[in-house]
Amino acid sequence: MTLMKSFFLITAILVALNPPAGGAEKSTKHEKRVCHREASTGSIMPKVVCRTAAEAKAEAERAKREADGARQIQREHMQMQTQSGSGG
Repeated sequence: MTLMKSFFLITAILVALNPPAGGAEKSTKHEKRVCHREASTGSIMPKVVCRTAAEAKAEAERAKREADGARQIQREHMQMQTQSGSGG
């Protein structure tokens, strides 16, 4: 399996296993929401996304965990390829 296929497979698994951000916490009426524009995949029009500070922090932590997990799996895959002597 090529490195790119491995990366996409790993990413798909990590996304499927992680619950959406903010699912466990409900925002209260008193929390200030901060809005900004985000580029949406497959669209040329940015969309406005509003989150509380807690939701933004939770989303950033989730994204970091996913990226760290993907990097770890990729590292292990590269080690296995190096040890087996295959070029990819």
